[in-house]
Amino acid sequence: MVYYNQKTDYTEKSDLTVPQPFANYMLDETAKYNLEKLALIVRKMDELIDRFIEIATVEGKLSDEQFVAISLFRKCLEKANAIYAISEEGVEASVEITLRNLFEVYLNSCYLLENDSTFKKRAYRYYFFTLKAQLDSIKLFIGNTKDAKLVQENMNLSEEDKFNFTKKRKEIYVRLATSSGLDLANMEHEKHYEDQGHKFSLKKGLSIGKGSKKINHPQWYSLNNGPKNLRFLAKEFNMEPEYLVLYSAWSREVHGVNALDNVIEVRDEGDPFMKDVTEYQSIGFLLNQACSFSVRVLLLFSSFYFNRGEKEELRNWYEEKIRLDN
Repeated sequence: MVYYNQKTDYTEKSDLTVPQPFANYMLDETAKYNLEKLALIVRKMDELIDRFIEIATVEGKLSDEQFVAISLFRKCLEKANAIYAISEEGVEASVEITLRNLFEVYLNSCYLLENDSTFKKRAYRYYFFTLKAQLDSIKLFIGNTKDAKLVQENMNLSEEDKFNFTKKRKEIYVRLATSSGLDLANMEHEKHYEDQGHKFSLKKGLSIGKGSKKINHPQWYSLNNGPKNLRFLAKEFNMEPEYLVLYSAWSREVHGVNALDNVIEVRDEGDPFMKDVTEYQSIGFLLNQACSFSVRVLLLFSSFYFNRGEKEELRNWYEEKIRLDN
């Protein structure tokens, strides 16, 4: 069950310096308004994910490509729900970090669902990039590379741990070997030894990234001359201003390079002092952005899955319950 059902405890503020949980008595009217809107949106997302799964299921099963799409929607729901939870406690930094992630997942979803003709190919690219990332992580624990040896020297892995990592790797190999989507994803999978190892890579000569001859760490959406990075992806869906202003600011929070901006203020007399750990000044704005991105997610996926009648029903719900005054 998602967080929005939990009741708020309007406990009086104490003298303790630690943040008090569920302290939305500190939220101003704008923040409270947007928090209520976000709760409605999260509830609707939680409700519709079951409907999307029902529509996408064929003969009792979800195909790999539909599994990717539903998983992205669920990730958006997870992030929207997390923003609701932490906003009440006034942890602005955590809200910004989660909003940044929601923005990224939304753009990934836009690219995936851009049109029916490319959906399956793009879904398989996302699917196989995910498997490749899992394999790369496993190699650090059971591989023989320099990085793997460094990791293993600093971790006390038991034989059971190593066995489980090896088992997980074999499971991924089976999924790769039995999948019908490798060609669609423009990826290849070559088996070197019967039981010892596999190769999983992009096909030779595959073009990667608009506006760049080389990308050291391409994303799944960079394949076949796709956007070379998130900025290009944002530009493709008319969200470059949001990338330049919001995403860039939130990235500074993620990378820890804004400590002076967010913690230290200077009074008129010039004496520096620390702000409270819980900060509510920007929560209303951040919640507004969370509502905006979450609604876009709802409309994007409903447009992909719903028939005309269901789209109209969701549109009416939006107009009646959610439309923001901004």
